[in-house]
Amino acid sequence: MKVSSVDKQVVSDVRETDSILARIKKFHETDFDSARVWRLSPFGVEVVRDEKLDVGERLDLQIVIEGRRTEFSGIVISASVEGGHTIVGIRFLLDQPTRAEKQDNRKSIRWVCSEEHLPKAIAPSPGRFNEFIHFTVRNISANGFQLTTSISNVFLIPKMHLTLSLSLPMVGDTVVTVAIVRIRIDTLGAQDFLDLGVELLDVSRDTRRKLGQYLIQFSDNATLESLRSHNFLPNDVSMGIKFQTSKSEQDYRHIVELRKKSNVASPNDPRDNSSRLILGFVNDKPVFTARVSFPAALDSLEGDQISGSKESIARRDELIEVSSIHADCPDFLEPEVYLAGLRYICTSCTNSSRHKVQLITKREKKNYFTRVGWDVLGQDKEKAVLLTNAYDAIKGKNTNPLMWNFVWREAADYLIEAGVINPLGIERVMLSLYRLLGPLARLVFASSTSKIRRLGVTQNKKSERDQRDSDPL
Repeated sequence: MKVSSVDKQVVSDVRETDSILARIKKFHETDFDSARVWRLSPFGVEVVRDEKLDVGERLDLQIVIEGRRTEFSGIVISASVEGGHTIVGIRFLLDQPTRAEKQDNRKSIRWVCSEEHLPKAIAPSPGRFNEFIHFTVRNISANGFQLTTSISNVFLIPKMHLTLSLSLPMVGDTVVTVAIVRIRIDTLGAQDFLDLGVELLDVSRDTRRKLGQYLIQFSDNATLESLRSHNFLPNDVSMGIKFQTSKSEQDYRHIVELRKKSNVASPNDPRDNSSRLILGFVNDKPVFTARVSFPAALDSLEGDQISGSKESIARRDELIEVSSIHADCPDFLEPEVYLAGLRYICTSCTNSSRHKVQLITKREKKNYFTRVGWDVLGQDKEKAVLLTNAYDAIKGKNTNPLMWNFVWREAADYLIEAGVINPLGIERVMLSLYRLLGPLARLVFASSTSKIRRLGVTQNKKSERDQRDSDPL
């Protein structure tokens, strides 16, 4: 039985110009003999071999593609004559995983990619000039990918190394090196395809973050903790949070539960009846909530008793007040989650007549906001009141350029494109300069630790925060 008879769809003739070579050695021999590759498939190889080999004979085999050598054990399964050549078919013999390895593989987490937003990859076709293989990424694990590709890509063999140019929807592109550890033929509907399991060999920190960013946005089973434990923490967690306005009883129950987790004495607040309630989700898990009020000119504000002043805000009907801000996430991610919520609120709840934003937050969290355009109006032992003109901050006023890229750039792009904000003259020049610092901002905030430090927040123990809260005004 010839190798090609395994499945004619997954066998390809090898041209003499292809950079593919085989070396063969019988078990009792010490040196390898070179042999021309006649046909190749993911499961075996046919070589031109003048010396007779017995069917069933075991061999050591090397496949060399573009100078890269892959070693196998093989068994002779056929011998025939074609075009005056003796063609020997050799089936690859691959090591079977042990029971312990199978159990480890089952236990290891796999993040399933969204069918609507599947990552794509492309790699040079091994051994062939200026030809490329296209892949679809089906799932991602801490150590590898599941890839699918056309069944015609027969030059893919186990143990082969590939350099993938990976395109992650809504995130960007990156490059990874992988090794093929498993190949099988699978069927979807009436169409056959190759299903590959590949191991990650060379993964940069930036690539891990991009993969994490994609997973937190589009994988149903990705959580912040699971990504962090496998060093896939996203560059910007906030892009993985989906915000919405509370519309149902279930939404309000989520809000109450978030408030309870923050030890709020009265999680059901009568002010909820006249306010807009915001919810943020990572996948289906609620992680953020805030209350947004739209006061009339003579209304009192929650922050009045804390700030002790009404003269700092001339018109109540020109602002929105954001209060009852709570997040359910690891402490080291809290600044990003808070700022993500504020970005959403500033773009969806402000307008040309209400673009001042007053915040009421816990006193120890005020530094999350003071470096991105908010000013402290007043504070007591527990809470602080802060105010900003969101449109001024979006235009870059009173905001550090790097912080502007981190917090306000998306809002600026959205509001300018929508025609809500029209920067003119020096404002337009300023925004152009700020945008030029975008790559530097990405470097500065390349890790969550760096981001938190730049926001003026340290990862102190809760006891240290409590001590700071107890300091006199």
